[in-house]
Amino acid sequence: TFALVPNTGVMPLAGSTRDVVGPIARCVRDAALTLDVLAGFTAEDPKTVAGIGHRPKGGYTSGLDATALRGKRLGLYGPGWRDQPLSPDAASLYQRAIGELQARGATVVADPFAGSGFAAIARPVAGTDYDPRGMECIPYDMDRYLKRMGPHAALGSFEAFVTAVAAEDPFAPQGVLALMPALPAFNAGFADPLAPPDLSDFIAAREAYLAVFAEVMARHRLDALVFPQMRCELPPLTGLDVVQETSVCEINIAGLPGVTVPA
Repeated sequence: TFALVPNTGVMPLAGSTRDVVGPIARCVRDAALTLDVLAGFTAEDPKTVAGIGHRPKGGYTSGLDATALRGKRLGLYGPGWRDQPLSPDAASLYQRAIGELQARGATVVADPFAGSGFAAIARPVAGTDYDPRGMECIPYDMDRYLKRMGPHAALGSFEAFVTAVAAEDPFAPQGVLALMPALPAFNAGFADPLAPPDLSDFIAAREAYLAVFAEVMARHRLDALVFPQMRCELPPLTGLDVVQETSVCEINIAGLPGVTVPA
């Protein structure tokens, strides 16, 4: 969940709005153990105040139970969440995983977001599936991050960063962050990284996502959602193909938690 784990010290892309830090582990137990160490309030990251009072009694490992799926209701991926199909391989793996969940006592609910308007909230940049709202704060967050590194850091400001990467400009049309100039508030922040960015579009999107999410979860009496993380096979390491995921922007903008396990 956004603000559950401090991300102080992590170079920000959207540290004020979307960035999250969490464990990558071999199994659920290891992830829970690691999260028990990482999660919690620190004054160095004031937004972590949001997690106070929400950590489970006894820690995350206290919820580990081989019978935990019995009687649980799990929502499945469908066009109501994002109207993009799965590849045959991803669909096959997904069906296998659904069978495993049902074998452990879970009830699955097909496309619970159908008719909810959830999928229509997204505003991806033209030619992509990516909705960058909230990342308007890159210049502001990056500037604060670099200044916090102290006077002996190689780069001391966002302006110094821009100068250092000019030969491979990440914000240029072919750069890795080429979609950022599509956000008017990003351009304002680029011109003045000391000014807090206008995040009104992002806040409106977060509120809209959370309102629909809460209504759907309550209406279908869902305990969780279980989606394939990828819609199709990963592309080659080099080339123009991009990762085709199912939920990154939605849960990052909404600030919702996600746990990824191998299929």
